[in-house]
Amino acid sequence: MKHFIITGKKHAGKTTYTKELVNILKNKGFKLYGFINIGTFKDNERDKFFIKSIHNHEERLFAERSNINNKLSFCSYNFYEDGFSFGENQYNNGIINKSDFIVVDEVGKWELERKGFFYLFNKMPVFSSIILVCRDDFKDDINQLIFNNMAEIISIDEDKYKVAEKIINTYNSLVRL
Repeated sequence: MKHFIITGKKHAGKTTYTKELVNILKNKGFKLYGFINIGTFKDNERDKFFIKSIHNHEERLFAERSNINNKLSFCSYNFYEDGFSFGENQYNNGIINKSDFIVVDEVGKWELERKGFFYLFNKMPVFSSIILVCRDDFKDDINQLIFNNMAEIISIDEDKYKVAEKIINTYNSLVRL
């Protein structure tokens, strides 16, 4: 299957763009699984992230800003095992249920160090296209590491309706093969 990377600058609206794209694809009748990470703000800084299922909208606390390090600390955030397990379950459910698309929002530095959600991609779906979200800074390295430079890069500056049509056309042409 063809895979896609949605990319944009830090705090530019990648998750919002992805949510809107997911809604367009769902409204066209496609089955989607996976997750998005929704950040909350405190004192004008990202303070927490909640990981939310695209399929059933269930969510879990994924990470929060902290000065105290634990075994799942990265940058200035502590991550929660329950959040990682939840994300892994969403990804695996997409494979098991032969989802048309599996969305993973967001990967970056940690995955480039072969940590975080990197291990998910050891199980590449046969029947599903992956829509991955990452920052511009990491898109080429992520594409190389996870997709062997075979994913299509999509900027959040592109019109989401045209992007949805492009994704649908690509998906449909591969399904017919």
